[in-house]
Amino acid sequence: MDDIVLRRSESAALLRALGHAFSSHEFDEDQLSDIDARVRSLLLDLEHSGRRVRTFNGDTFETFKTRMPQYGIDAPRALPGDAFVTGGSNPHGVGAHLQRDGDDIVIEFTLLRSFEGAPERGHGGVIAAVMDEAMGIALTMQGELAYTVQLDISYRAPTPIEKPLTARGWEHSRDGRKVTLKGELRDGDTLLVEATALFVIIDPATFLSRT
Repeated sequence: MDDIVLRRSESAALLRALGHAFSSHEFDEDQLSDIDARVRSLLLDLEHSGRRVRTFNGDTFETFKTRMPQYGIDAPRALPGDAFVTGGSNPHGVGAHLQRDGDDIVIEFTLLRSFEGAPERGHGGVIAAVMDEAMGIALTMQGELAYTVQLDISYRAPTPIEKPLTARGWEHSRDGRKVTLKGELRDGDTLLVEATALFVIIDPATFLSRT
């Protein structure tokens, strides 16, 4: 990871922490006015910077698996980039850590206050995004790009916030370009979510032509 990518990830992590801190605390009118002024000033500075263009490097697939941290061996880490779940450079993202365990994908994360749905519980839509990511990256690790066609989520138990959680995704079966994947989310030994998804593999050139 080059220096500017690392610095961008560090800045995004601070912005995520800022959002969660705002969601987690009460403020009086003076504090809110101070927050407004400071954030408006920062926002003006950011908006005067050069416009960013996102790019996609197809060569990534050739080395994706070898660069992926191995579960139980390497330190988990977020990926460089803007993915909502596992992208370290997304200030609105989950900031999850990604690993591989054989052909399985393991995502470790903690849902903080900005992702709260019911009180003290994670938002179901954010949880669904995590499961979609875990299963989709299981295909990416094999050098295949695919779109989610159908995602079925079974919520088996309430998902807590502010606790370490582990999601896992793996390939179940395939029929031509159609691939069925499975996933689960756990809080320790407690099963929170089971997921099944249908993905359709596409030609990377087709995907790249639309980016």
